[in-house]
Amino acid sequence: MRDNYKKTIFSWSMYDFANQPFTTLVVTFIFSAYYTQAIAPNIHDGTFLWSIGITITALFVAFMSPMMGAIADQGGYRKSLLIFWTWVCIIGSFFLFFSYEGQIYTALFWFVVANIGFEMGSVFCNAYLPHIAPREKVGRISGYGWSLGYLGGLIALMISLFLFVQPNKPSFDLKKRSSINSLAINIQDVEVKDTFSRLILSPSSLSVMDSIKIGMPVKLINFALTDTSGFMPDIIYNNETENGTVAFIEKSSSSIIIFGNHPSYSHHKGRSIQLIGAPLWSGLDKHDLESQTGYLLDEDHKFEIRGPVYSDSGEYFGTLCYYRDGRLDVVDNPQINEISLKRSGENIRAINILVALWFMVFSIPTFLWVKDRKIESRLSKELIQSSYFQIRQTFKEIKNYKHIVRLLVARVLYNDGLVTIFSFGGIYASGTFGFSFNEVMYFGIALNVAAGLGAFLFGFLDDLIGGKNTIQLSNFGLVVACALAVFTTSVTVFWIAGILIGLCSGPNQASSRSLMSRFTPKEKQNEFFGFFAFSGKATAFIGPLLLGILTKEFGSQRYGVAIVLVLVLAGAYVLHGLDEKAASEAS
Repeated sequence: MRDNYKKTIFSWSMYDFANQPFTTLVVTFIFSAYYTQAIAPNIHDGTFLWSIGITITALFVAFMSPMMGAIADQGGYRKSLLIFWTWVCIIGSFFLFFSYEGQIYTALFWFVVANIGFEMGSVFCNAYLPHIAPREKVGRISGYGWSLGYLGGLIALMISLFLFVQPNKPSFDLKKRSSINSLAINIQDVEVKDTFSRLILSPSSLSVMDSIKIGMPVKLINFALTDTSGFMPDIIYNNETENGTVAFIEKSSSSIIIFGNHPSYSHHKGRSIQLIGAPLWSGLDKHDLESQTGYLLDEDHKFEIRGPVYSDSGEYFGTLCYYRDGRLDVVDNPQINEISLKRSGENIRAINILVALWFMVFSIPTFLWVKDRKIESRLSKELIQSSYFQIRQTFKEIKNYKHIVRLLVARVLYNDGLVTIFSFGGIYASGTFGFSFNEVMYFGIALNVAAGLGAFLFGFLDDLIGGKNTIQLSNFGLVVACALAVFTTSVTVFWIAGILIGLCSGPNQASSRSLMSRFTPKEKQNEFFGFFAFSGKATAFIGPLLLGILTKEFGSQRYGVAIVLVLVLAGAYVLHGLDEKAASEAS
């Protein structure tokens, strides 16, 4: 296993490079937003269903990874299981491309399949670390893997942004879902008078005030949780209503005036509205439309095909169309409906194929050049029973591994904080600070760069001061960053907080893996890394759930994000009592 040492380390690290785009593009930044805002009937139900998918994945991985690890230890199936779960993720990602708007449960099914494959593959990739890394270099090698992974996520994110998401006409003649130039703004207060309504903008939306124009139609977004409405502001939600147009812009009071009495506006205090501008393709002739845009148009180019429209109960109405004269109307035409379902949003759904191909190609070095012992026992009922008894025995003997128990309990807490950050970072940026979709993408790029640098540089620090101290240093940085994000109203300070979170999240994950590697008995490596995955997933849904409850209860995302502070502080407190030197010697 020590032959061709550098080649082995590089090949192992390439697995992180191969699988990270799944987290970056599917789970965090792109497809998750597309699911909640395009595939699901409305963003409220979509967010709830997405959280259910995350929960199913977490529970499956938590309870299956120790058993799978025991089978790998007993029978030598680590490489086989790594390849198997990798292909589960690849296949699931590929089929996400065929999840059209309205196919709520089909899309969720393939996401859960792909996400389980991703998480289970990571279990067996992590289990190689004690075999390929000398004890004195385990920290930096773990950091190599994480930093190379963030590099892969960054490159894939930039490819998606510049080839598929941002261009008016995406690559490969892929079709977009929306071309309306619109703004989602947060409303701080509302004054409804007899002849007009005054909407006072929240501080988070003042940066877009210069983009508001007189005559913009006003759309009310009718669902309970609207904090994510700015994440992809050019999407028309299925249950909007149009109430008037902007008649006057009053910069002195940071407000807009809408003529007419609109009592429904009073319900939007502390929520969001959408201002609709002219479509980006207005004014273009037929040739320009065909050559410069990737929007779905009817044969005569009279209107743009937006997407299917459903009632709150799920009843299908037809296709929402945006006419060149600015009218919105629902057209129930079989041909247009089919085009809408199968071609709308191709540029976003195609990103899943990029993820699948990326994982398939860049995982090959790991499969070829990271060596493993030969399979010693055929997969059989006896092997499964033996693995089950091995897990039971490990649970009975767990008192002999108190240092591992403390590490895993601490990781349950601070990793739950990290999961919450990754799940809601982009949503918080858009909902509280008014980031546009492109700004969130750039924010994601910045965080990936910071996380990669942090994982690489802190890997050397890990070997110098130890894994525990490195984790605690990163926990301290996460607490400071989250406190800044919760209490600041400055976009600049929020950017600083986000970059600090990136710098600390990479080493936090890498050093947790390296510390587990130092503590793990050689004969139980796969099994113990199965428990490591268990600690990362058993309660991984609690942080996001509490964030949602607190946000809804207090009417502000800031209260929800504050739960991250509690989780990271609790994890740091539990980890404080760990004696790393004694634990390493005991293993």
